[in-house]
Amino acid sequence: MSERLMKTMRILRDFGRAFLAGVAISIGGSVYLSVENRVAGALLFTVGLFMVVVNGLLLYTGKVGYLVL
Repeated sequence: MSERLMKTMRILRDFGRAFLAGVAISIGGSVYLSVENRVAGALLFTVGLFMVVVNGLLLYTGKVGYLVL
């Protein structure tokens, strides 16, 4: 495989992982907002964060600290 193709595949893979992280967090946030009991909502929101960590997804707020200027 050419180096350019490998770089493109890596970018697409990272974009897909970032998109899935956003989906997991948005589902958790939606559940948090829809449940009347805020403690239960907070516990259910952590499921979204847990999915990000377990699956190694690329959540922007978790990776922004590694930005080198």
